[in-house]
Amino acid sequence: RVLAGLREFWYVCLVNGGTCFVREVFRDWVPLFLVDICGVNNGTAAMLGTVPSVGGAIAVLLIGMITDRMEGRGAMLVFFLLISVVSILFLSHLFSSTTSEDSNQPLFPVLLLITFSSLLSGPYSLLTACTMDVCGHLEEGVVGLFQGLQDGSGYLFAATSGVIIGNSLEEGGWGEAMGKISIFAIVATVASGGFWWEEKKRKEGQRMRG
Repeated sequence: RVLAGLREFWYVCLVNGGTCFVREVFRDWVPLFLVDICGVNNGTAAMLGTVPSVGGAIAVLLIGMITDRMEGRGAMLVFFLLISVVSILFLSHLFSSTTSEDSNQPLFPVLLLITFSSLLSGPYSLLTACTMDVCGHLEEGVVGLFQGLQDGSGYLFAATSGVIIGNSLEEGGWGEAMGKISIFAIVATVASGGFWWEEKKRKEGQRMRG
């Protein structure tokens, strides 16, 4: 009941769900994407499929170091997710008319956009810290439930990624698939903006009381 009325809880769940969806898609589908769009062979695509993990590792380190020096975490959630959304929208626009019969897109720009798209791993890794920040002023016994529910939302969204992207590829190709990915990324970004706003109000209230 406490969590149901807490906006920050719902925002964290939406950020987790959106980022998990997009992260799962990039982890599972990048090799096929590179084969279809850039025309590389399967072996090269498998090796280059590690690019999202590298981009994610960079994002996790950066956002951790930066937020440790800031008063709140919401601003960095918004910043990293905005970079990811813009990159995904570029991919969607760039390849909206590209099919496997026209696999001649340049490899480096594609990998660069995928790397920037993978920066959403930073906000995902920060959500546990956001949970602890929010639950610091709540009653005991809420932290574990908060963490479990927000993790569960991520697994739920991730579980749908294969079905949604697979159907999109069958019906409209990578342009449609990227459009679906961008929707989930935008939802996560909007939710991060809501979390940032609620975080600012919470901290202002704490300053007035303290």
